[in-house]
Amino acid sequence: MPSLENQPHALACPVDECSFTVDIAVKSSDGRTFGAHLKNLEWFTEGFPLGNSVTSTIEEPVVLTENGDVTELLLAFTHNSPAPDLTSRSLDTVIGLADAADKYGVYHALTACRQTMRLLSEELERNALGVLKSKLAHSNLEDIDYIAPMTMKLKIEEALDLFGENHTKEFCRWLRYQQTYLMALEKYRKAISELPIRHKLPDIVDPKRPSWANINRTVVCPQFANFSRSVLAALEETSSVGFPTPKTFRRTVKFVEALPGVPTPCLCGVDAWSEKVVKILEDPPKWSK
Repeated sequence: MPSLENQPHALACPVDECSFTVDIAVKSSDGRTFGAHLKNLEWFTEGFPLGNSVTSTIEEPVVLTENGDVTELLLAFTHNSPAPDLTSRSLDTVIGLADAADKYGVYHALTACRQTMRLLSEELERNALGVLKSKLAHSNLEDIDYIAPMTMKLKIEEALDLFGENHTKEFCRWLRYQQTYLMALEKYRKAISELPIRHKLPDIVDPKRPSWANINRTVVCPQFANFSRSVLAALEETSSVGFPTPKTFRRTVKFVEALPGVPTPCLCGVDAWSEKVVKILEDPPKWSK
C-alpha cells in the first residue's frame, strides 16, 4: 500500500486498484500522509465528518492520532473492495486497528480485527495475553472466556513481564484466574482417571478361619484403564486448551470406542463415567464471572 509523503498534489490512495479521485489528505501520528476520498469516508465510517462539513484539503490534511500502519489499513477498509489480509500483520497493529475502527465507526474493519485476534491468539500464548490485555483496557468481555484459557501455559514470570509494571492489577487478576483454572483442570483430569468399573476376584478363603473372614478382592478393569488413558491422550492432542467442550469430549469418547486397538470396557459404566466428566466440563472457570 503506497503513501507519498511531502507530495500533497500526488497523494496515493492506500488501495492500489482504486480509481477514485483523491480529494482529502489524512496524516498519521508518525508523519505519513495518505490520499483518501470524502465520499468513502462518509459511506464507510461514522466517525469522520460529512463531506459538506469538511474544511481540510489536500494541502491541509486531517491529522489522526493513529500511526501510519494503522491509518493505512483503516483507509483501505473505506473501500468496496476485498478486505486487507490482517493475519500477516503484527498483533499490535491489529489491536491498534481495532481501536481505530471502533473509534471511527468502521465496523467491518472491527469485525475483521476480532476474527484475526482470535486466530493470532490460537497461534501463540503471548498473542492471547496481548489480546486479553487489550480487552481488559477497554472493559470488553466479548470472547474473553475463549481467549483467557489460551494464556494458561505461560509461566508466571513471563506473564508478569508481558503485563508490564503499569498493569499489576490486571496481572493479579490473571494470577487468580490461573489458580482457579489449574484447580478445575486437576478436578477434570481426576474425574477421567477415577474408574468406576471394577472386577471382583475370587475371595481368598482360609479354611482355618470363619467364612465371614474371607477376603473380598476387586481390581480396576484393565480395559477401562486403557480406554480412559486413550481418551485423555486424544483430547490433549486435539484441544488447544486444557478444557474441551462437552461436545468435544463426547465425540472423543465415541472416536476412541471405534478404534480397533482399544478394547471397549466391559459392563455399562462408560456412560456414567462420561456424564460425570461432562458435568465438570459444563462449568469451566470463566474470566467473566
